[in-house]
Amino acid sequence: MDVVIRVIPHTSQRYRTVGDWFYEGSKLVIHVSDTGDWRSDLLVAIHELVEAVLCKDKVPQQVVDTFDMMHPELGEPGDSLMAPYMHEHCFSMAVERMVCAALRYPWATHEELLNRLGD
Repeated sequence: MDVVIRVIPHTSQRYRTVGDWFYEGSKLVIHVSDTGDWRSDLLVAIHELVEAVLCKDKVPQQVVDTFDMMHPELGEPGDSLMAPYMHEHCFSMAVERMVCAALRYPWATHEELLNRLGD
């Protein structure tokens, strides 16, 4: 499988999100909103990669997209008990937090940068 990860302007995302994954044919494409810090960008990219791989054979991209786009009121749709990919999302969050700790990068700083994008 080919994987392409791009850091893009936040306003260029397909919908209100800081990380997005989708397929172009057999190629997995990950878009990460530019936070201004490579560590936060990397953490989001890792989250999206893990989530996409875990969803690959269980939850089709279209199902994830439909849920996310139908629930803009949810700050993080994957955290919802209704999310068809909640397990995959939560596991990806755990990986994101572990890599953040391994980088010795403060989680609060990471969250602050992501929250600024939503303002």
